[in-house]
Amino acid sequence: MTEARLTELELICAAHPGHRSSALILECVADIRRLQKRSAKRSGFTPPSVEDVEALFTAGKVFRNGSAAVQARAFVDHYLSNGWRVGRVPMTDWQAAARGWERRAAEKVAPMMARSSEPRM
Repeated sequence: MTEARLTELELICAAHPGHRSSALILECVADIRRLQKRSAKRSGFTPPSVEDVEALFTAGKVFRNGSAAVQARAFVDHYLSNGWRVGRVPMTDWQAAARGWERRAAEKVAPMMARSSEPRM
C-alpha cells in the first residue's frame, strides 16, 4: 500500500462521523498500518538491481564478450516498464525470470550457429 493511499485512508477514517474521539481515530489508523504490514509481508518481492542481474548473467554461459551487462540492463528495463509483472501476474522470483531470459537468448543464437557451420554450395 502506498503512502498516498495510506494518507487517503487516514483522512477518510478521521472524517468518518463515528470517529469523533481521537482514540477511535488512532485505533483505525493502527488497523490501517497492520493491513499495510500484512500486505507487505505477502508480496515479499524486491526488484533486483542491474548489478544483481549482471552477476547472474555473468555466471551463466550464454552471454559472452561483455554482453551480460547489456542484457542485464535490458532485462531490468523490460520488467521495470511492465511493473515487474509476468503477463498479468506480479513477479515472485526474478532469478527464474532471468534464467528464462537466458534460455530464450540461447535458443535464438543456436539456430544461427547451426546454419553458419553448414558447408556452402
